[in-house]
Amino acid sequence: TAGGDIVLRGASGPVRAETAGGQIQIGQCQGSVNAETAGGSIRLHGARGMVVAQTAGGSIDLFRLQSAVRAQSAAGPILAEINANRSSFAASQLQTAVGDVKVFLPPDLPLTINAAIQQAFGHKILSDFPIHVQGDEQSFRQRSLRAEGDLNGGGQLLRINTVTGNIEIRKLDPHTLEQLKAAQEAFWKAWQERRRQQRENDDNPEP
Repeated sequence: TAGGDIVLRGASGPVRAETAGGQIQIGQCQGSVNAETAGGSIRLHGARGMVVAQTAGGSIDLFRLQSAVRAQSAAGPILAEINANRSSFAASQLQTAVGDVKVFLPPDLPLTINAAIQQAFGHKILSDFPIHVQGDEQSFRQRSLRAEGDLNGGGQLLRINTVTGNIEIRKLDPHTLEQLKAAQEAFWKAWQERRRQQRENDDNPEP
C-alpha cells in the first residue's frame, strides 16, 4: 500500500509486506517474512524462516523467531524473541539509531555476541549471559560501550547496535516465555476489540 496499515493474521508461506506510511502487524508465519514501512511500527508474532524488518520511524517487536533476523529502525526500540536452535539460527543483526534493543535468547543456544552503543552517555549493556563489556563504567562520561562474548562455546554472529539507548540480552526461560505469550495474546484480543468497535461505528454513524 502507498499509505495505510497492513494486518495479516498468519500465512503458510513466505510474506512480503510494504507500506509507504503505516503500521505492519503479522501473525504466525510458516515461512520467511519481509516487512518494510517508511513510517510506523512493525509487529510479528512468529516466523520459521528468515525475518527482515525495516522501519524509518517506529518500534519493532518480533516474537518466536526460529531462524535469522535482520531488524533496523531509524528511530524506535527493538524487541526480539529468538527461539531458534543450533541448526536453524543464522547470522543476525538488530540495529536502531534511537532507542533500546532488548533480545531474548534460549539459554543453550550457541552464538557469538557483538554489541555496541555508539553514544552511551549513561546508557548500559545488560546481559544475563557472561559477556565482556569494554568501558563498563557506564557513566555519563562514557562515550561508547562495546560488548563481546561466546555463548555456549560460540557460533553464528548476533550483532546488536544502537546509536543511543540501552541494550539488554536476556535468557528465554519458561517464565519469561509464558509472559511473552500472554502479552501477544492480550495484544491480539485488544486489536480485535478495537476493530469490532470500529466496524460498529462504521455501520451506525452518528446523525
